[in-house]
Amino acid sequence: MNTQLIARHYPAVLKYLGITVASCSAISAGLLWAAPPPDGLRVLDPVATKATILILLALLGVLLPLAAALVPGKHLRFAGTVFASSAMANALALSPMIVVPFQNATSLVAVIGAIALAVAGTPALHDPIEDRDPEL
Repeated sequence: MNTQLIARHYPAVLKYLGITVASCSAISAGLLWAAPPPDGLRVLDPVATKATILILLALLGVLLPLAAALVPGKHLRFAGTVFASSAMANALALSPMIVVPFQNATSLVAVIGAIALAVAGTPALHDPIEDRDPEL
């Protein structure tokens, strides 16, 4: 695998795929917000569960990925962490007890994109570290 190629194209991929992840997460959050509280939850309060997932999805799935994609600079560790947590928040929204029609497709796209960005951030981060001290 050519890490130089990934490092060179990572900022552009981060922008486009990051905005895609944020927009799919926003659509997913909007669909969850419009849906009634989930049925079948015996132990958890359905309204509190829906509100918690919406807050997590708005913060971790929309706001932070949008900030990571649009803020210029070398912040690869931050971007990797943000997109890993975004994938986790969107995967949480895919729970069979919570998911609503069409939201599963947007959450799945967001999960795949966020995981791809988190994984691509590792080789992109590795190149500048290796260039500074190639003996390590």
